[in-house]
Amino acid sequence: MKNRLCLLALLIYSIASAQTNAVVDSLERVLKTQKNDTNRVKTLNELAWEYSSSDLSKGKMYGNATVDLACRLNDIRGRSSAYNTLGNIYSDEGNNAEALRCYQLSVKDKEDIKDEKGAATVYSNIAIIYRTLSDSFHALSFNRKALNKREQLHDRKGMGDSYNNMGNIYRDFGRYEDALTCYQNALKIRNELGDKRGVAFTLNNLATVYDDRSDFNLALNYNYKAAKLLEAISDNNSLAQVYNNIGVINKKLKNLDQGIKYSNMALVLAEKVGNKTYLRNAYGNLGDSYVDKKNFPAARANYEKGLALAVASDFKEMQAHFEIGLAICLENENRIQEAEAAFKNAIRIVTETKSERDLARYSNALAAFYCRQNKKEDVQYLLNRSIAIEKKKSYPDELKKSYRTYADYYQGPARDLEKSTSYYKLYCKLDDSLFAEDVAIRFAEQQIRYETEKKEKQILLLKQQEEIKSLQLSEQHLELEQKKFLLFGSALIILLLLVSGYFYFSIQKTRAQQRQQAAVLETEEKERTRIAKDIHDDLGSGLSKIKFLTEVVSRNVEPKSESQSAIRSISETAVSLVENMRDLIWALNPENTTLQNLVIRMREYSSDYLSDFPMELSLDIPDHIQDIRISTEAHRNLFLILKETLQNIVKHSAADKIHITVAVDPDLFSLAVSDNGKGLDPASPSNGNGLKNIRQRAEALGGTADMHSSPGKGLLMTLSVSLKNIRKA
Repeated sequence: MKNRLCLLALLIYSIASAQTNAVVDSLERVLKTQKNDTNRVKTLNELAWEYSSSDLSKGKMYGNATVDLACRLNDIRGRSSAYNTLGNIYSDEGNNAEALRCYQLSVKDKEDIKDEKGAATVYSNIAIIYRTLSDSFHALSFNRKALNKREQLHDRKGMGDSYNNMGNIYRDFGRYEDALTCYQNALKIRNELGDKRGVAFTLNNLATVYDDRSDFNLALNYNYKAAKLLEAISDNNSLAQVYNNIGVINKKLKNLDQGIKYSNMALVLAEKVGNKTYLRNAYGNLGDSYVDKKNFPAARANYEKGLALAVASDFKEMQAHFEIGLAICLENENRIQEAEAAFKNAIRIVTETKSERDLARYSNALAAFYCRQNKKEDVQYLLNRSIAIEKKKSYPDELKKSYRTYADYYQGPARDLEKSTSYYKLYCKLDDSLFAEDVAIRFAEQQIRYETEKKEKQILLLKQQEEIKSLQLSEQHLELEQKKFLLFGSALIILLLLVSGYFYFSIQKTRAQQRQQAAVLETEEKERTRIAKDIHDDLGSGLSKIKFLTEVVSRNVEPKSESQSAIRSISETAVSLVENMRDLIWALNPENTTLQNLVIRMREYSSDYLSDFPMELSLDIPDHIQDIRISTEAHRNLFLILKETLQNIVKHSAADKIHITVAVDPDLFSLAVSDNGKGLDPASPSNGNGLKNIRQRAEALGGTADMHSSPGKGLLMTLSVSLKNIRKA
């Protein structure tokens, strides 16, 4: 398969070479017959241009020969064209500094001879170089100059070039909709002009936008269309770039074999034409693809070749990229010390170039390496530096990675799961939209500069009086904007103060209400304690005295007399009142109104009450009950339900066995009382009233009480009430 790919690339190259050679041979034959005049300058420059897409070294040779002859003849126009061609060749070689120098010399000559169209072309090329150097603002400025000139000259082809370049810059700013609009404008113009090469370039650029937006299938479709056009016109230099782009996107789609195939095709063409930039890019993509395939020796071999090219062209950014790739390979080959050195080399390089984004990214990569090796080293220093840069420069993707690395660090070497969880939450919740504002502001500033430059050129065409008025209007508009800004800022501050005040006073009010409620509860509990003490001291002693006196009087009265019956009734009433008083005092005591104490009281009362009757009592009550505070009303009603149920059984059931069950679930209190008596007689008025009272008490607590009975099988009373309803507020 690999051999067939190489043969295909060689076939395409051979076809292109045949077509190119025909033109080159014709020009070289003409050159032999020409004298050292302006025609020879033109022919030399055409040869340099032809070789720029097939053999960069020969293109450079003819370009320099053109400059030498043009200088001797003082042919400024020919010299400016030669400098522009040389700039293109140096750009393809990756020598951006030399390319920029040639373009600047070219544009100076073109401005001197007032070649507006040529100057626009060179402005556009300068913009491309600045974009390559990641200086998007200068790139935008020079591209605007080129577009303005081309619009004035109605240069449709040039306008297509400018719109295409403008789309590239908008893409750098992340303004993808604007980039797509510019590319569509360029595509329309180039299709109208039949510029197949230009259409291919624009299709390739459209692919990059959809690549950035992760629409890889659409990006791949545009790249295939671009490749088909470039194959038809045999532009192998550009075809190498598009093949490599196809390889990159296939890698992202995890079509690794397909990605490697196209990167190898790009590699063959780049080697043939001598385009070291595309050659370097192909090595980089091959290295990345082999890393994904876990073929680290193959990846390392490609990274090493790419690094050599990057060092030769002094392209620091790619040097750092290849060092990181090598570090990954070396780590996976267990060459830990060499891997660490490669990581540090990458950081040293980007520190020299002052590329803050790469510094943040590679510092995070080294920190992650230390985490994988379970070493603390300088992890915190590296990650804090990364996060500071990423927040300052608004790099959300890199910031998320740093948060994730911090989470791994605290889960691994640092052993702090709480901090690990907090950083993982930051990683998960990070909103990329928060970081768009800074980019938008910087882009708006550049947009304002462009609009200002355009207005200044229009003002030059107006009279002096109109110029002054326009400036005055601009100043007034600026003052109005400043006033609006101050007004908006003041209103915002006032609003923040009002909101802060509202929340402060709301919190204070809530705290005061809580203190007041606490004071009321404390007072209530003290009062209940006092009442219980008074009842015990006063009413209790009085009832005890009554009981004692009835017993004394009873001894002196005839046993079967009416007086004896009345005295006995008084004594029983006093005893009943004493028991009820004890229950009341017990319930009034704040310390007793808990669910646990209520169940204890139910157990004691049941045992004491039934001990005077020939009945066997069995209890099924948990040893441990939730110790929660319940309301006095709940305590009273629940206890009385049990009391009334037992009294009804004693009076009416003729039972000799009683079973009591208490259950407390997380959300429910349940009570069940059953006997083996004769069951419930619905016709009995006392039974009807007893059941009614029990149900009313249960409903008052938001619960339910039911009686289940059948003749001869006894009675079952079940009570269920939610703990939420009886809990004390």
